Amino acid sequence: MRFYLILFFCVSGFLFGCNSKTSVPDGIIEEPQMAALLTDIHLVDGSLYNLPPVPDTLAKHGLGLYLAVFKLHHTDTTQFKASMKFYTTRPDLMTRIYYTVTKTLDSLQAAKTKAVKPVVAPKASQKTTQQITDSVNNAQEKEKRKADSIKIAQFKLTAKKNMEIISKTDSLKKAKKKKKHHHKVKPIQTKPDAVPN
Repeated sequence: MRFYLILFFCVSGFLFGCNSKTSVPDGIIEEPQMAALLTDIHLVDGSLYNLPPVPDTLAKHGLGLYLAVFKLHHTDTTQFKASMKFYTTRPDLMTRIYYTVTKTLDSLQAAKTKAVKPVVAPKASQKTTQQITDSVNNAQEKEKRKADSIKIAQFKLTAKKNMEIISKTDSLKKAKKKKKHHHKVKPIQTKPDAVPN
């Protein structure tokens, strides 16, 4: 008899534990509000992911954002922790909550993607890939020709300057030779039998 009594209480405890009770105890955040709160928390998590990895960045920015989310949903960290503890013991409720969270985040992502739709030019002004490639090649060829003409002009200018320097150098050498030639004094040749007066 004792065995049956223990078995009865175990089975009734098991059935009571598996009860699909949807009401939440007092002090626990209700399912819809919890789904909205978790959605906002995951959005804050995503925004913090983009912050630079500088020490204390999460402490400076993250804490304020999380507290703002809790204030927005009229709750605090204590109630949130108690609610998370409760919902983790009830996977059926947590699954429903995260189904809502996922659906909301997906719709936000779809709206963001739709808002950033690329602008497409009208078909009349669209160019084919070959036309674009040809125009790029033509532009590169023009730039190459321009660069070549600049190099040729620089070469001609340098050659002209070098020729001027060479001609000046040559003219200076000739002038020096003339000076040396004019300054040479011819010795006066005297006849040996000539007597000075």
